[in-house]
Amino acid sequence: MELSQLLNEIRANYEKILTRNQIETVLSTRIQVMISYRQAPSRIRRQSMSTQFLSRGLENSLQASEQHYQMQLQDLEAVIEGLEKELQEVRRGIEKQLQEHEMLLNTKMRLEQEIATYRRLLEKEEIRYLNPFS
Repeated sequence: MELSQLLNEIRANYEKILTRNQIETVLSTRIQVMISYRQAPSRIRRQSMSTQFLSRGLENSLQASEQHYQMQLQDLEAVIEGLEKELQEVRRGIEKQLQEHEMLLNTKMRLEQEIATYRRLLEKEEIRYLNPFS
């Protein structure tokens, strides 16, 4: 019977070892789960901080771009304002030239009428001199 007892003892020891290994595996798994749960918030915080950092960087970049384009817009508005003033001056100049041109045309027409009148008078005088008895 010694052999049976020895086998029973070996079996009991094996079951104890097996049970202990199973318990250690379960405990180890639980510990790893707990550690990962504990580390998760810090990982989330790190990811959140990195996201916030990127977000701040993007916001700063956006603000810089807005300022840059705002300055460009102001420069363009100043250029447009200058061009509009120049356009107004050119229009005034054109209006003045049109008025002067109109005055010259009126003067030309009056002079042409006077010349035509003097021609008629000269022609009548010529005819009178050429035909003094008519």
